[in-house]
Amino acid sequence: PITIYGDGKQVRDLLHVNDLLDAYDLAIANIARTAGEVFNIGGGPSRSLSIWSEFGPLLQALGVTLPVVRFRHWRQGDQRVYVSDTRKLSAQLSWKPAIELQAGLGELLHSLKSQPPPQG
Repeated sequence: PITIYGDGKQVRDLLHVNDLLDAYDLAIANIARTAGEVFNIGGGPSRSLSIWSEFGPLLQALGVTLPVVRFRHWRQGDQRVYVSDTRKLSAQLSWKPAIELQAGLGELLHSLKSQPPPQG
C-alpha cells in the first residue's frame, strides 16, 4: 500500500529529469546572463496535476494496476498547491519543459518494469 497525506487532491508540478538537465545545460552555456541569478525550475502549470485524483487515473490509462491507498492526516507545513513559476527562466533563456507528463510517466514505468525486483 501507499500512503497519501491529505485528501489526494494536492497539486504538484512534475518535471522529467532530462528537462531539468536541459535547463542546467542552458544556464551553464549562458553563464554571463545567469551568474548570481535565481531561477525556479519545474514543470509549471502545464505539467501540474492533483497527486491522486488525476495521477491515479493517469496510471490506469498507462496500464498500471493501482495499489491500495491509505489516506492519513495532512502533514504540518505541507502545501496544498505547489506549481513552479518558471517565467523568469523562460524569458531569459527561452527554456520550457519538452517532455509531456504521459510520455515521461510511460518512460518511468517502462524503466521500473525492466528492473529486477529489490532484494531483501
